[in-house]
Amino acid sequence: MDDNNISEKETKLPETKKKKLSFKVIIVVLAVVILGALVCGGIYLKNYINEIKADSGIKEEPNVFFDDESAEEYMKDMVSSIGVHMNQRISCAITEDGSRIARVNVQNDNDFQYIVKFVLVEDDKTTDLYTSGLVPPGGKIETIPINEELEPGTYSVNVIFTAISGKDNRTDIGSTGLNTDMEVFYAADRK
Repeated sequence: MDDNNISEKETKLPETKKKKLSFKVIIVVLAVVILGALVCGGIYLKNYINEIKADSGIKEEPNVFFDDESAEEYMKDMVSSIGVHMNQRISCAITEDGSRIARVNVQNDNDFQYIVKFVLVEDDKTTDLYTSGLVPPGGKIETIPINEELEPGTYSVNVIFTAISGKDNRTDIGSTGLNTDMEVFYAADRK
């Protein structure tokens, strides 16, 4: 009988080791599967975020300057893709009191994550005709006062947009200039 007890113990001992070994294998396989899923999920998330950035038109190269034509084209693409909209032609009425009010209809789209400011400058001049405040996403400026006493006529003007970021709203992300015409006329002549 003792021989039978010994052989039963000997056969039970390897089964216990087999169970422990198979449990360890299952744990290792599960850990490898979970680790693989986390790595694949991270890669997918990174690609998804990069796709969103690409679709939004936001470029990660800040502070592009107009040193060459390609930089200027880059900035024009940035502004057109971010959704800053304005009139193709600006009309400026000279009112009875002599002030000049221009209709620009500048709008910063809700989807653009940056605040925008803009400056209106007459071609070949250094004096600003108008400097805006900060226009938040979804913000709009319909009319602006013109700082110069322009006579009736058509003027070539540049509108320089700058995207702003940062907690203090002072970090320039990039700027671009768009050229358009501004027609100045007496408001009384258009009634």
